[in-house]
Amino acid sequence: VAMNNPRVSICVPVYNVAPYIECCVRSLMEQDYANIEYVFVNDGSTDDSIRLLEQVVADYPHRQSAVHIYHNDKNHGLAYTRRVTIEKASGEYITCVDSDDWIDTNYISALIQETIISQSDVIFSPCKEHLTSKTIVTFLDEVEDSYFNACVKDKVSHLWGKLIRRDLILEHSCFAPEGLDYLEDRIALLQISHYASTVNHIDNAFYHYIHQPQSITAHKTDYHFDCLIRYWQEAERLMREWGTWEQYASICQKQQVEDKIALMLHCNSNATRRQYANLYREYELKHLNGLSAGFQIMGRLVHYHLWPLISVYQIYINWLNKRKK
Repeated sequence: VAMNNPRVSICVPVYNVAPYIECCVRSLMEQDYANIEYVFVNDGSTDDSIRLLEQVVADYPHRQSAVHIYHNDKNHGLAYTRRVTIEKASGEYITCVDSDDWIDTNYISALIQETIISQSDVIFSPCKEHLTSKTIVTFLDEVEDSYFNACVKDKVSHLWGKLIRRDLILEHSCFAPEGLDYLEDRIALLQISHYASTVNHIDNAFYHYIHQPQSITAHKTDYHFDCLIRYWQEAERLMREWGTWEQYASICQKQQVEDKIALMLHCNSNATRRQYANLYREYELKHLNGLSAGFQIMGRLVHYHLWPLISVYQIYINWLNKRKK
């Protein structure tokens, strides 16, 4: 492979995104970088997503031979499907794009240029978040000291918006367990950040992320708490295997408390809150002072089981969130 023209595989899981997929696919087909492979995996869509995908691809005959569309035997979920897209890919580098997002025409060329200059395993970039009433540029990856440390602290939590050396992912099987469809990118990135030798970034935002109110992340339920527990069990298992758990144990405990409170803040059910109120309780108060004021308030309300006050506070939080959008 010529080092100045490496092949990039764009990996796209597809599941019931008919209103968005045309915009997404056109942005992929119109990249100004030539050496691209497109890997779409249909995770059992029941709408017109695949028909619309094929219609759009037909408008770009020069790209058709590079397009591969695979179909899961049933709906397996995002973690499984994301893995399939990467395993089916053949590029030297992969980039993940969610099928309800889109990218600027120079997204791949900008990431590749920086990769060639810096010889990086991972290149990341900020994104443009499209809210209901405004668009903001978000630096999703806030790297203070090390990329691994940033992953542990949930400063790095999305596979999209990155160009990653594919054989690094495959060699170390940097994938989320099947069924972990919330926080799935986070566990994959924890592994990638551990094994990556060099990580760099570009400053320009070429990736466009749309907030979908109906998405799996919008309203937190029992499922999200169960995924959080599973995520931290897997993270601890990996870090113990790597010999890094003792070094990061206190940071992880603080992050567990922060993760729990984040779910509590975006959960609409006091019954669910009660069910998980004692999660990470043994070190909750120890870490609350290091969190934001809003998190401190919710953390103490949950810790002392003040359910009526939580309901009032939730109304206030919902009002604040609507104003932000």
